[in-house]
Amino acid sequence: MCLVYWSYWYLKNAKGIIASTDHGIAYVGSPYETGTDFQDWATKVFNHSTLINNEDKLRNYKLQLEDFFTGRRKEFTVNFDLRGSLFQQQVWEILKCIPFGETVSIQMLPED
Repeated sequence: MCLVYWSYWYLKNAKGIIASTDHGIAYVGSPYETGTDFQDWATKVFNHSTLINNEDKLRNYKLQLEDFFTGRRKEFTVNFDLRGSLFQQQVWEILKCIPFGETVSIQMLPED
């Protein structure tokens, strides 16, 4: 069984849910999502997990997100716990290589 820690993150008038495991950040929800969306995701990705509201456990992740969205941070120094299909894993690896502020079209991505 996996422990999933969650909390709300705030930016201006927006509020979303952020979650992590002991291995790293696992979820950053959109301000338009609901708590049900988060619970559905957690059930799908971390079946039989325990959800724990823990502000302290997520503090550093939230600070880095705030710094990123306000332009004070250009890269993250936290660990990630990204779980998904093989295709999703490949996309996330490519996304991590795109420098801050650059736009990349899908046609520019490798066809491996």
